[in-house]
Amino acid sequence: MNVRLFEWRKLPSEEYQARAVACPRCRPRGIMKKVQSERDRHVLLDVCERCSGVWLDGGELRAIQEMGLVVALSDAVRFILKT
Repeated sequence: MNVRLFEWRKLPSEEYQARAVACPRCRPRGIMKKVQSERDRHVLLDVCERCSGVWLDGGELRAIQEMGLVVALSDAVRFILKT
């Protein structure tokens, strides 16, 4: 069980992220593939296999960027503690 003391990110719900999304660029519009972000497992990216476009729902880009900052800070703290 995951317990969160606080949540600073505003991510769409899992149900919202899992919905089918048609590529806004391609004609005819094909359904985009869901890909889990490498930086944040709570973010599902919508990727078009035809045009290689990537669609992010509201809040997902910021969540990925913030997760990168959290990882960088924790890496720095671990490095400092080792020396």
